[in-house]
Amino acid sequence: MSTKKIVGIVVAVIGVILIAIGGFSLNDIAVAEQQAQALGGLFGGAGNDLLGGLGLDAALEAQKNKAYGFIVFGIASIVGGAFLIKTSDESAPKQA
Repeated sequence: MSTKKIVGIVVAVIGVILIAIGGFSLNDIAVAEQQAQALGGLFGGAGNDLLGGLGLDAALEAQKNKAYGFIVFGIASIVGGAFLIKTSDESAPKQA
């Protein structure tokens, strides 16, 4: 197995891990948004104002963008790994 093929496999596996991290982060963010809505509902409009004043919406949006970044880089890593695997020539003559 050539070095280029091994590197391609490693890069693709890293891409899968990045996609998993992004997916789990999005799931955690969805749970946090549901909990924030429940907390805002306890106190009516005052709870929503309090959460907005604390910057919870902005923080959740920033975390969403970070999770999307993980997913995009994961996809790019898988594509790059597949390209490395595809372009590795096993049949090329080895130099002495």
